[in-house]
Amino acid sequence: VYGSGDISSYVANYTLIAGDTATGSVYRMPGNNVGSYNFTGLINTNYDISYTPNVFTINKRDLYVNNLSASNKVYDRSTLATVTYDLSGLQYGQTISEITDVSANFDTANVGTGKVVTAKFTVKTNNYNSLADATTTANITALSVRVDLSGQFTKVYGSGDISSYVANYTLIAGDTATGSVYRMPGNSVGYRDWE
Repeated sequence: VYGSGDISSYVANYTLIAGDTATGSVYRMPGNNVGSYNFTGLINTNYDISYTPNVFTINKRDLYVNNLSASNKVYDRSTLATVTYDLSGLQYGQTISEITDVSANFDTANVGTGKVVTAKFTVKTNNYNSLADATTTANITALSVRVDLSGQFTKVYGSGDISSYVANYTLIAGDTATGSVYRMPGNSVGYRDWE
């Protein structure tokens, strides 16, 4: 398996004609990446020496995702999420960013708590097996929006109310708000909340 140690010496079983010998020893062609490497090394020019099996194979190693965590975010009309994670199984001092890419998304773009975040991993080298999707949870909190009601927030006791309020505000492109602005009921002097 990729990253594991090599066999220090190979035991070669073979038979030559009585009195003949082969020089050298069996070794595989050099390389540490996943793939097949031919055996060679025994020499006697009177023989066409082959090997069974004829190649040494390095197989892909499994990786394991640990400590997957998603960051909470403020509503932005997208499902994009930011995650962090650890990987076990990396070899030769390799780093997470060197070996994997990740894309993560909330289940929906809407505000909510404990929302499912799915992380999809891309392994950037042939030396490791693919990683399955993994999930965690995080929150999307509401985006604060201030409504400007300049010039419409007072009246003199006994005078008529403004029939409709002009509300100036900005939402993320593509979003709309339903309803209309009104004040809480009451005619006495005092403060009334907007709704």
